[in-house]
Amino acid sequence: MAGQLTVAAAGQGGAAGGGNQTVGGGSSTAGGGGPTINILEGAAVQGSPDFDPEDLTAKKGDEVTVVNHDTVPHTVTSGTGSSDPNSAKSFDTSIINGGESATVSLAQVEPGQYDYYCMIHPYMTGKITVG
Repeated sequence: MAGQLTVAAAGQGGAAGGGNQTVGGGSSTAGGGGPTINILEGAAVQGSPDFDPEDLTAKKGDEVTVVNHDTVPHTVTSGTGSSDPNSAKSFDTSIINGGESATVSLAQVEPGQYDYYCMIHPYMTGKITVG
């Protein structure tokens, strides 16, 4: 399954969940009103729905909360897969255990479209568009 995350200018955002891990150099607390990516229950099963929304739009400077609703660990890692030389260079949540969340800071991410995937289940993919 594929998804897309779009990042736009700071100040706009959607619903937020409570995060407990900040990644990507951000220092603000999770739950601050930024966009949210949900990892759906059963996402580890290839062919099942995985990320919601599939395509996310955000702004540079946003804090994106990633909530793992599944029972197994996942990541949200920039790039197209582990063989991508730019894998994890723009953002990486590290491992998010089932029922936990993490926050990705887009403060250092330039506007553009970024593929992401789960390092544990590389068939789980999405896109973030940063504006």
